[in-house]
Amino acid sequence: MRKNCFLLVAALFAFGCENEPPIAGSMSKSSVCSTAGYLIRQELGSKFKTINQKCVVKNTGGDNVEIESGYVSPINPTPFRYTAQGYVRGDNLVLQRIRVHGIDEEFVPFTSLGG
Repeated sequence: MRKNCFLLVAALFAFGCENEPPIAGSMSKSSVCSTAGYLIRQELGSKFKTINQKCVVKNTGGDNVEIESGYVSPINPTPFRYTAQGYVRGDNLVLQRIRVHGIDEEFVPFTSLGG
């Protein structure tokens, strides 16, 4: 179920941003940012907010991307900034590693984010 929801969300973001040129695969910067925010909420929980956070996406070679953005926890109004690394295959974003600024000294596997 989770994968199907991700594919639907990724398709909606990709469709909504079709005027933007792709940065990797067929995804634009906006669709990468939106999908990364969705993945963060899926990993941490729906009470974490990723809307209205500055997001910068860099292509680091081929279909590899680095995303710098933030999220707000339900108990702390100050955003946590993060840098995530991953890749795009077609219209699917896969986050591999993440480093939360001020918390992680090094990158950790993305699936470790939720504990």
